[in-house]
Amino acid sequence: MKHILFSAAILFSALCIKAADTLKVYYFNNYPFAYKEDGSLRGIDIDILKEYEAYAIGKKGQSNLVFSYIEYNDLNKYLADLKVAGANVMGIGGITYTTNRAKDFNFSSAYLKNISVLVTPGTTQTIRENTAPEVLKALGASNAISIKNSTHENYVLGLKKSYLPAAKIEYANNMQEVLSGIQKNKNTFGYVDLIAFWSFNSKTNATNYLKMQRLFNKYDENFSFILPKNVLYMSTLNEFFDSGFGFTSTKLYREILERYLGYEVIQSVEIK
Repeated sequence: MKHILFSAAILFSALCIKAADTLKVYYFNNYPFAYKEDGSLRGIDIDILKEYEAYAIGKKGQSNLVFSYIEYNDLNKYLADLKVAGANVMGIGGITYTTNRAKDFNFSSAYLKNISVLVTPGTTQTIRENTAPEVLKALGASNAISIKNSTHENYVLGLKKSYLPAAKIEYANNMQEVLSGIQKNKNTFGYVDLIAFWSFNSKTNATNYLKMQRLFNKYDENFSFILPKNVLYMSTLNEFFDSGFGFTSTKLYREILERYLGYEVIQSVEIK
């Protein structure tokens, strides 16, 4: 009888201990949002996610929440896998919200503004007017480099349709490849995020620099965490970002940006 009671007590205790709730985090390897340095994950998105974890533990009592990170270097593979992922999955890595993507995914509140910048080699003539002759004079002999199925590709296609019908498009896996390609070939152009341009250009020597064609910059994007439609964590994530005056109004938010970005970039992209 004692053996039966002891076994029953063990079974009851086991049932009362909730298994660890694993949240899979798909991260697009994209400096300075999510990347590895000396074997450790770092970046703006990684640090914000750590604050979300602290919020979930302190506010919601989810002391058993465990994060499992899965790396992606190909944007299209990343989005394809995230679209059919399970309910315990979240995506990070500097992903912009678009109405087209919103058909297949849920998005958190925005945590950063994005400016998509048209980049050319430094030797390319600066475009001063939004006219066909002016664009052709600067880019008429150039081809584009872009990431397939990205917002940047849409901007490149728009430029091609309006001004440069003969331009061909070469595809890269990420923005670092886009920028490297433009740096190596004086007859190329492409769109990247302002933050990617800033981080890349700060390491470029003066004799082989890149520049923005500011007249064609785009200011209509925001960065958000991206999740499958059947996700479980949407309400908690929204509460984390939006409760009170919002996470982007906190000192912690500003401190995270200052760890990875220069002042000249922060003032352009922070959400106040």
